[in-house]
Amino acid sequence: MKVNITKAGTYSITGLTRTDYRTIGYILRIADDRCFGEQDEDGNYYSNDDFVCSLDEKEREALKKRFAVRFNANVSY
Repeated sequence: MKVNITKAGTYSITGLTRTDYRTIGYILRIADDRCFGEQDEDGNYYSNDDFVCSLDEKEREALKKRFAVRFNANVSY
């Protein structure tokens, strides 16, 4: 996986497998649907939810492989 950051401050990620991409999308959709429904008094949104989603073994391994160690390893400007 490689993360590119442009001078304009946009990011692009290359080198994700289909499983990587689907897993990330699934987690973000579930977090959006379940965790951030009400704005707190301080203006922030807190998940207030212990359960976000479930992953199958393949998805869990993809997430662990790609993001546990390597997320900041290959950033180029």
